[in-house]
Amino acid sequence: MTRVILMRGVPGAGKTTYRREHYPDAWAIETDAHLTDADGTWRWQPERLRRIYALMHQELLAALRARAPLVVIDRCHITLTSMRQTLRAARAAGADVRVVTLEVDALVAWERCVHGTPARDVSEMAARLQRESVPRWVEHDVLR
Repeated sequence: MTRVILMRGVPGAGKTTYRREHYPDAWAIETDAHLTDADGTWRWQPERLRRIYALMHQELLAALRARAPLVVIDRCHITLTSMRQTLRAARAAGADVRVVTLEVDALVAWERCVHGTPARDVSEMAARLQRESVPRWVEHDVLR
């Protein structure tokens, strides 16, 4: 059975670091891969996000079809809306689903964020992360 893990947290929370340390052999699907140029430069391109999320969903479907044992989706997943499509697809495929939320002080996350996300945006995302809940049927780990 495939296990799908959704990493959840503000920019700078440590999602990618956690994924690399705890799930090094996972089929990784990450937003950053789509925002990084061939020369390794990360570029924020909000106009491309809808397309990027569609591509990430196609990657998930490919991983589910391939029966990958472990798939980790490295994305902020701040709101339930941002998780819904992934949760539905994984559930429909019979996958075991878990959400791992990394809760970090907004200022700490902003200071270590490599993407240049404005402090105000990180703070607003952190507040939304606290307000939005993960569905009860999903296993959920909160790491502080």
